Amino acid sequence: MDVHANIHAELVKCNVRLAATLPDDWTAPLIRRLADDPAIRHVPVAREAEAVAICSGAFFGGVRAVVVMGGTGLLTCTGELATLNLRHQIPVFCIVSQRGSIDDHRVYQEVQGRRTRAVLEAYDFPYHTIDRPEEIACVPDAYEACRLQKRPFILFLSRRLVKGSR
Repeated sequence: MDVHANIHAELVKCNVRLAATLPDDWTAPLIRRLADDPAIRHVPVAREAEAVAICSGAFFGGVRAVVVMGGTGLLTCTGELATLNLRHQIPVFCIVSQRGSIDDHRVYQEVQGRRTRAVLEAYDFPYHTIDRPEEIACVPDAYEACRLQKRPFILFLSRRLVKGSR
């Protein structure tokens, strides 16, 4: 089962037409699928705040959008998400690799694992983790929650989901 193909299919069901992405090895296959889809405008960016700004602007244009990035990128742009998106009630749907989990044996990702959820909870950002392929079907519900609540929503992809079990 190709989890990235299934996530892409769920985003298509959400009528996503724009994807702003930052390179991340866990989400690279999803990013390639989004880039190859002629119905989705793919905007690769170099800065997290740029991705948030692009998707925020898309919302005002009536375009459904998604940000795809790594966990470090999410921590980098939480200030922008809080000051722009929370204050002005602009929904931004983010798909993020859940780096720093106990099965992510990269010492340089450890801080993200300890601090990411605490930061999201401090900002009161809703989030959900997809850990198994059968949970991918929740993507439209998560997208709709983001849109209706008019605030950022973080959908984490676990290592087990994107890399399989060891």
